[in-house]
Amino acid sequence: MSIELTGFLLEGDPVDIEVDDKSSSSVLRALRKLSIDYKIVE
Repeated sequence: MSIELTGFLLEGDPVDIEVDDKSSSSVLRALRKLSIDYKIVE
């Protein structure tokens, strides 16, 4: 599944990712480091 989602990201297609509260700061930091645009939806 992660390989498929990575392909979508590389092509510029939007991807929905669910993150639990414990790891949210790590995930957001990784997205910023990789210069991936994201939108937080609660």
